[in-house]
Amino acid sequence: MHLSSAPKMATGGMILPWYGHWTTEEDDCHRLINRTTELPATAYVSVVCVPFLVLFCTAGNIANFWILWRHCQPGAKQTFLLSLAVVDVLALWCAVPLYLNNNSEIFGIDYLEAPFLVYSYGFFFWLQYTLWNVSDWILVAFSLDRLNAFQFRAPSRVHEGHRRRALFMVCGFFLLAGTIGSGTLVGFYHWWNNRTKYYVQPEWVAKWTRIRQQIDIACPIMVTVFLFVINLWLFLHLRKQMKLGRKLMSATNSITAPSGNARSQRAAKQRRQNHLTRMLLGCVAVYFITQLPAVILNTLDHLSFAPYCLFHFTAKPVWEPIISTLALVNYSSNFAVYVGMSDVFRQAAEVLASRISRGRCWRSVEDGPADGLNEEVEGNEEDGSLIADSNTSRRRMSLRQSYGQDDAEEFS
Repeated sequence: MHLSSAPKMATGGMILPWYGHWTTEEDDCHRLINRTTELPATAYVSVVCVPFLVLFCTAGNIANFWILWRHCQPGAKQTFLLSLAVVDVLALWCAVPLYLNNNSEIFGIDYLEAPFLVYSYGFFFWLQYTLWNVSDWILVAFSLDRLNAFQFRAPSRVHEGHRRRALFMVCGFFLLAGTIGSGTLVGFYHWWNNRTKYYVQPEWVAKWTRIRQQIDIACPIMVTVFLFVINLWLFLHLRKQMKLGRKLMSATNSITAPSGNARSQRAAKQRRQNHLTRMLLGCVAVYFITQLPAVILNTLDHLSFAPYCLFHFTAKPVWEPIISTLALVNYSSNFAVYVGMSDVFRQAAEVLASRISRGRCWRSVEDGPADGLNEEVEGNEEDGSLIADSNTSRRRMSLRQSYGQDDAEEFS
């Protein structure tokens, strides 16, 4: 069975740390493994970039968490986005021990002095693999939730059941993804307990690994297709609604001229809808750009090993550091996408940066609004805004004063 001397995103066999003395001399296509090859120059791409990606992901998702927790309406939307922030941070930090293992030759790490790096390699690889899949599926679920809010006009009134259902979905994603990747986890520790220079991989581990490889190829393609179709449907629906709205406006204007306040409210609602749609389409674009090279690499790698052995994929050591680093960008760029696509999110980020500079990041809600952004901002599920502007909150408070708490919720 194939046991490579280098770690892989998807391999013809089992994932192992970088340690040539623990691997066989030939792969499962009976090709000799060349252990005298020098490290390619591209190996330093991950050495330089991964620490910056981890730090950027951590800082960006902490900001995402703060903004979403304080300014996003409780419900399925908030649960999905908060879960996405947490999952992405954990996935990037799982890359740290793998990063040390993969570049142990560059860093001069002696595994005899740091056995934890080797022993924990299988666990962190499985956990990162699981979290990557969970992150992808959360993005699909969030897109479906937005489509449901627009196309099928789900009630905008907040129900605890919506939040709980979203949380159960995230937990279900984790269990499913963990089960899919468990073959790697079991196979690694089977090797650990029976490791020799000429260790032979059991057939059941090899079969499980090949199934996982096929999932590695199919899953990103399916996620990309789902995201594209769902968000294209959402985009076309919004365009149709905006055209219909303009026709109704022109018909109404021919009878009665609308007030300036009504025009501004309709324009603000359209802007919020466009912001969230652009954010979702931006996430789809980032996912496609960063994951497509990994799909191609995994496909070529899968076909180069048993049972296919169609060719000898010698270019993989050159391209893998670049492609694996690019794949990490997808899980560290959410904050940049949100800020680049949403004016309201950008405003909240500016408020957060201002508070951090003055040491007042966790100011309580009771202290009142600050820096022009209402602290009790609540999103609107029906119009699809990620976080609502202060006009929404002021309108709701005015309704509560006039009609009471329960009646006001009907206008939200």
